[in-house]
Amino acid sequence: MKKQLLWLFLFASTILNAQVFVNYAGYSIPSNAQTLIIPITVSGLPNSVNSTFGLLNVKLGISHPSDQELQVKLKAPDNTEILLFTSIGGQNGVDFRNTTLRNDGFYNIEQGTPPFNGMYKPMENLNLLNNNQNPNGTWFLLVTDTYPFSNVGTLDSVSIEFGSNPPSYPQTVFVCPSCQCPPGITDCDLMPDMTSSELVITNDMIESAGSIVIGNGTPNIGIGPLEVRPVDSCFCGLVQVPCTQTTCPGNMPVQQRLHQRIYQKHANNDTLTYYDKSAGLMSYHANHGHIHVDNWADFTLREKTTDPNPRNWPIIGTSVKQSYCLINLSSCDGYPGACKDNVGNTLDQTNQFTNYGLGYFSGCGKFQGIFPGKLDIYSSGLNSPISLASICNGEYYIVSITDPDSVFADNDYSNNLVAVPIMLTQQIPASTASFTTMQTGLQVLADGTGLLAGANYIWDFGDNSPFQTQNPASHTYTANGTYIISLWVTTPCGDRIQYDTVTISGITPVPSGIGYVDEHRAFFNVSPNPSNGPIELSYKLEKPSNIKVYISSLAGQRFEIYSNDAGVQLTKVEINLDAYNLSNGFYLLEFETGEEKYTQKLILNR
Repeated sequence: MKKQLLWLFLFASTILNAQVFVNYAGYSIPSNAQTLIIPITVSGLPNSVNSTFGLLNVKLGISHPSDQELQVKLKAPDNTEILLFTSIGGQNGVDFRNTTLRNDGFYNIEQGTPPFNGMYKPMENLNLLNNNQNPNGTWFLLVTDTYPFSNVGTLDSVSIEFGSNPPSYPQTVFVCPSCQCPPGITDCDLMPDMTSSELVITNDMIESAGSIVIGNGTPNIGIGPLEVRPVDSCFCGLVQVPCTQTTCPGNMPVQQRLHQRIYQKHANNDTLTYYDKSAGLMSYHANHGHIHVDNWADFTLREKTTDPNPRNWPIIGTSVKQSYCLINLSSCDGYPGACKDNVGNTLDQTNQFTNYGLGYFSGCGKFQGIFPGKLDIYSSGLNSPISLASICNGEYYIVSITDPDSVFADNDYSNNLVAVPIMLTQQIPASTASFTTMQTGLQVLADGTGLLAGANYIWDFGDNSPFQTQNPASHTYTANGTYIISLWVTTPCGDRIQYDTVTISGITPVPSGIGYVDEHRAFFNVSPNPSNGPIELSYKLEKPSNIKVYISSLAGQRFEIYSNDAGVQLTKVEINLDAYNLSNGFYLLEFETGEEKYTQKLILNR
């Protein structure tokens, strides 16, 4: 009887400690990067999965003519998601048959061959899902055919198994008595926090006509290292190749799969464990014997707007540092001011870094890393220039983004960006508008000097004659007086205006309208002209009359700026033009009485 009770107890324990939940599917896997989402209902388990009881393995049966096209993930009820595998088996690999994914599998899944019949380690740790969540509910298998081809496949079956003592992901235990979590936390992932250094850019910025090159620094201000290591899985485009292959067709580099290692600190324990997560494909240089991290930094020249997010500012020029080694080239103390927190405070090794210098691999080899309190630096000579073709001088911003594609796990993606002001001085200057005049009797020849190619010119000889747009410009006066000659130059890089005066004499005066004072006719004038502020209108009438004064732009805008119905015959009045939002340029003032109308040119240059 006791033996029977013991057998029943063991049988009940087995049921509790190893339960399998299955979905026999036969679902078609869509192509063109669409995702097949398969639910797996889990019930009757303890309300928490952890290192004592949790997810043990995932088993799959998939029919597909090109394994390499598939990406498979598992999603838990709390929405935590891990990558089981992607881009493995080669384009000619067929099927996944009786494929079991466990942390203690015999091989890494990347090292397997189709149809992957057996037990393999997944690309990411299954224990990431044994995170004390309640496992009862709906789990999802996510299957994506990532290629834009018409290959058809099916998910034949999937099961997930739970039981006691889930195996650990293969790892080495590192001793680190001084390693710490943030205050108030006892167990944590020691995450990197990568930023971009304003000071490195400011100190290493070289401008020349048509381009600018900058240095770039990527500090780690987190509590753990950014460490990467290659996996024995390489590709030329969509085709899996041996990692001993030196180049791909077109002399392009081989792409190798990369893992990021994240260390874990546990309460009351002087050791660190770790897990590896997939970090995409990076360039592998067989002749160098190491990987390069692609698109590690993105540099752009931008114009600032009112938008507080520099990522949205208009881009003027672009450069990308295509391939980096991640290496400790300096420290935050060794390059004072290079490392700053999110509010701009300078960080130093002594006071502000938890786990300063923690890490096990750095350098330009197969294993690379940047430790807390350290930074990688690529000088301007190693980075591609930003093209500045047809760019005007003036203030812009260099916007540098570390890991712009968010490939790597990072404690805070928001601080990966820095916007550095820069004043360009060697590009297209704002045009000058200097000119010389040569007077011969009543004729004046005006000749612009130092004018830029492609600029537009407007000459005004100050006597209400038509504007001229050629250079040089010649004009013959018909009345005595002192006249203001102005040259207005417009270019994409801004407008400039220059003035000079000429005095004409020896002509017998005849009434000619504007500016001519005759006690029997109306007269009005404006000063100063050109004006950089309010203007003063003065006028005299032959007899009392209603008055209206308008200002008109060459673009057709027209505003009434003054009226007087009192019939005053002689007066001066100051007028502020700010309310009309007028830009710099040429305008016409129109003076109207009941019987007469006069116009006068006005130049605004504020």
